[in-house]
Amino acid sequence: MLCPTQSSNGAAIIKRLALGIVACIGDEGETPTLHAFGLNEGKQVSIDLPGRARWRVTDAEAKHVAVTSAT
Repeated sequence: MLCPTQSSNGAAIIKRLALGIVACIGDEGETPTLHAFGLNEGKQVSIDLPGRARWRVTDAEAKHVAVTSAT
């Protein structure tokens, strides 16, 4: 479970890279986080965000992810 105690405000799937991206918006007790995970092997990495994620987008080649957050 990517956002065990938080709500997710969106997800992106990049099919050709077999990659998923989920932003967990956080709450009073949990830091907002951004998760990336492999759809085939299940490997997962995450980073803390400075504020609640509002949206995320990848570039056309899926080499970069941009995330806005509210502080």
